[in-house]
Amino acid sequence: MNGVQDKIHEQEHYPKLAALIPKGRFFHIPVDESQREQLLGLASVLFSQVTKDEGLPEGLRGFERSIRS
Repeated sequence: MNGVQDKIHEQEHYPKLAALIPKGRFFHIPVDESQREQLLGLASVLFSQVTKDEGLPEGLRGFERSIRS
């Protein structure tokens, strides 16, 4: 998951890293650097509220990016 656009958080790295993980997924949610930790905390909370069978949390739908061809 990434969304920060600065020199340290190169946008092309994160999808490539996620693609290397078996069953990895990548989500891009644009946020300011000052909100990066809050974004990860929110994602953790959203995922904790659903079961594996329920799938992707409603609040993250629309932010997943394709990482496999």
